[in-house]
Amino acid sequence: MQLDHSQSLDRLERRLDSVQIPPVTLGVLAVTLSLWVALLAGWVPMPTPADLPMSAPGAMERAALHGGAIGAYIVMWAVMMAAMMFPAMLPFARRYDSAMGGDWPARAAALATFFTTYGLVWAATGVVPLAVDAVVDVHALVQRAPDVTYGGTLLFAGWYQLSGFKGAALDDCCDRVTVDSPGLRKAVRLGLRHGRNCVLATWHLFALVVLVGSMNVVWMLGLTGVLVTERFPVCGREISRSVGVLAAVAGVLVLLPVPVPFL
Repeated sequence: MQLDHSQSLDRLERRLDSVQIPPVTLGVLAVTLSLWVALLAGWVPMPTPADLPMSAPGAMERAALHGGAIGAYIVMWAVMMAAMMFPAMLPFARRYDSAMGGDWPARAAALATFFTTYGLVWAATGVVPLAVDAVVDVHALVQRAPDVTYGGTLLFAGWYQLSGFKGAALDDCCDRVTVDSPGLRKAVRLGLRHGRNCVLATWHLFALVVLVGSMNVVWMLGLTGVLVTERFPVCGREISRSVGVLAAVAGVLVLLPVPVPFL
């Protein structure tokens, strides 16, 4: 018995030694963890709402516009988008790294350039919720008509999630790897293209985040899970469609003129 136990431990140790985590995986996960820690610890500059909780609907947008903190909002938005989108792009990053070939320093520089460009595309989208809030006070809208606002947005998000446009954008976002060598210009072009396609694939989900509160951590974590799993190569499309169905059903239930348990 003691010999069998020793042999089992030896086999387990050999298996663990044979497991090698690719550097690109370690890098993306380390950056993602750092971004989440920075957000949750309050190390990221962000607007400070005077009369609302930070997680309230439209609170951060209102604070940015009325408190002169637009720059801080864009920084907060950029870090938040990167924290949620970088782990979702890990499968693509691994395929990109594998397709490039060449030595690791050149590949690492190309990957860093890709993610920087990709993150800047998402940072630029931070002007959209600010522009919307400048025209329509998001917090006031939610307070006046919460059922219509949430229900209508959920219904639209469900429809978009199930649409062919969403599917095509998602495929373009994470499937195409056309490079065969590392290069910073190629990485910039790839970051711009995939950033654009990922925005087209997921903007409706981030619209929900703004409505429930841009710094609502529960929704941020839940959305990150959706973004990661819908990019799985095996069952990602099924997960994406399931999310669309759930969002549409939730939207209908919220819009119903009768009370619904748990809503």
